[in-house]
Amino acid sequence: MIQESVSNIDSILQVFDVTIHDWHGKYSNLISVSYGVVKSSEQDFDAVQEISKLVDERMYQNKKDYYTTSCNDRRR
Repeated sequence: MIQESVSNIDSILQVFDVTIHDWHGKYSNLISVSYGVVKSSEQDFDAVQEISKLVDERMYQNKKDYYTTSCNDRRR
């Protein structure tokens, strides 16, 4: 969970995405990371569990989109 101004979130995600894309490790040449983003200004949330559920749904959608567009089979 990142607690930053909504105006900073796009730049934070851009830096994060570039960092992950450019990452090369000693034993692996790439890494993929899926995440979900919810801005507190989207709606009135009654509990942190509501935010967590929505973040989780978006993370799984992000993950599905990655595997669809990259044509990688994660089960191999």
